[in-house]
This record gives sequence, C-alpha cells and structure tokens, in this order.
Amino acid sequence: MNATSGHVNLKRGRIYDIEVIRGRKRSINDNQSANKCTNMAADQLLLSAVSLISALQMGYITRCVTLSRRKHNVIPPAVTGPAEFERIFRAQQDCVEIYPLFLVVLWISGSFFHEALAAVGGLLFIFSRQMYFNGYVNSTKSRLPGFYLSLGALVLLTATGAAGLLRQFLDDYLDVNMHKVFKS
Repeated sequence: MNATSGHVNLKRGRIYDIEVIRGRKRSINDNQSANKCTNMAADQLLLSAVSLISALQMGYITRCVTLSRRKHNVIPPAVTGPAEFERIFRAQQDCVEIYPLFLVVLWISGSFFHEALAAVGGLLFIFSRQMYFNGYVNSTKSRLPGFYLSLGALVLLTATGAAGLLRQFLDDYLDVNMHKVFKS
C-alpha cells in the first residue's frame, strides 16, 4: 500500500480500492463500476424528487401564512390575531414540526428498504399534509382526516425504514442474510 492508493479487504470477501484524491477518500467496490459509484445521486432520484416536492409544499404553506399576515395586519413576531390567521399559522407550525421526522423516515425507508415504496409513502404524506392544512384553515375539526392519513404514512415509512435497517444490521454485523433465512 502506498500513500495514494491501496486495497483494503473487508468482510464477505469484498475488496475496496481506496484512492486519496485531493484529500478525499473514494471507495469503489470491485463488483460495481466506478461510474455507478460516482453517480450515486441518480440512485436516489425518487427520494430526491419527493423531498423537493415536499420543500415546495412547505414554501407554499409559508406563503399562505405571509398572505394571511398581510390580510389581517398581523406584524411579526406577533402570532395572535383573528381566528382565521391563527388557524393558518397553527397549521403551518404543525407542518413545520413534523417535517424533519418525515424527511428522516423517508430517506431511511428509501435507502434501506425500497425506494419506490418510500416515494409513494412520501407522496401520500405530502397529499395528506395538504389535506390537513386545508382542513385546518377551514375549521379545527376539518383537519382530522388529513392528520390520520399523514400519521398512517409516517407509520408506513417508519416501519419500512426500521425493517430495512434491521435487515442491513443483521446482514452486515451478524452475517444473517434474511433472504436466505426466509427461503429456507
């Protein structure tokens, strides 16, 4: 092994080639082409698209709060005003509070379980959050169908993410291949 490249043997017989290029390490599995490794972003296309759509939705919801502030003359940092403004503001805050959890379980589910299923779950969450927001704007009781649907989407993403992480953990650290276990 020299200062710029060498081979490192890891478990299960995989050999990785490690190159130091301008101070950064790049690992390339012998079984994969270098092109696939350098183009990992394309492997996460669906998750990236769903994340972008969700960010655009959050921007739209924030814009609704801004327009409501102007309409009802509620100057920041005030968060109280007419009931209509308070419902819009509270709906936006609820969406902001759950957003980090959504992104985490979306990416874990898509990375470790199944990207297409996670993307569908993500789109279901986005749709249900829009239902929640629109319902909350009209009346507080109208938010419940969107709330329960978004909760279901989060449970789906969390469960599939946990299953994918468990499978990966068992395979990487305990050499238990779940595909072989269930085929037997």
